[in-house]
Amino acid sequence: MDYRQIILVIVGGILGYTSLTLAKELMKRRGEVPSGKLLNGTLSIIIWVIVGMLIGLGIGLLKTGWFRTTELVLLCFILLSLSMVDAKIRKIPNQLLIALVVLRLTALTYGTITGDTVGNDWLNSAIGAVAGWIIFTVPGMFGLMVGWGDVKFAAVSGLYLGVIGMVQAMLVMSLIILVYGLTLVIAKKGSFKTAVAYGPALSVGIVVTTLMPLVERLI
Repeated sequence: MDYRQIILVIVGGILGYTSLTLAKELMKRRGEVPSGKLLNGTLSIIIWVIVGMLIGLGIGLLKTGWFRTTELVLLCFILLSLSMVDAKIRKIPNQLLIALVVLRLTALTYGTITGDTVGNDWLNSAIGAVAGWIIFTVPGMFGLMVGWGDVKFAAVSGLYLGVIGMVQAMLVMSLIILVYGLTLVIAKKGSFKTAVAYGPALSVGIVVTTLMPLVERLI
């Protein structure tokens, strides 16, 4: 492990704790009580610090440039907080969606200045946002509950990933939700129509797609 990876592991641990603190604060602002073992007590802090450290290590292993590394760290930090909030209270904070939009636009602008981003990247992001908005209406056709926050998150995800990336993220999300639904059915605790928080599953899809854009490579 080199010094860069060590730094990212430390930063990841700090952001893991910060994500927990931010998520709890956002819940309180909505009048919700952040209860549960994963949100309170020493054990919850240890868990999320370790999660953050693992994320930092994973990003460190990619050996990307400083700007891309910073972008990935912030992306994971935002998505981690968003997932905690949505999993607990089924709400996606607008503040975090705005943060994702700002992060993406900053990355596109930086890429434009350095010459790494071309006009097609801006167009792809714009089309991706529209596609995400439209695609996320599909679950409702099967009787699954889709909140307004979920639709907005899908649009922001499309902005971040583009059209092809959004397709992969949706596939990952669908697989996670399918496994979750099967678990509920097998355990006789629900069905495929049971309300589910899409935020955590889509967040995983975004991270997986960002780090491993398999569909884009195949095309």
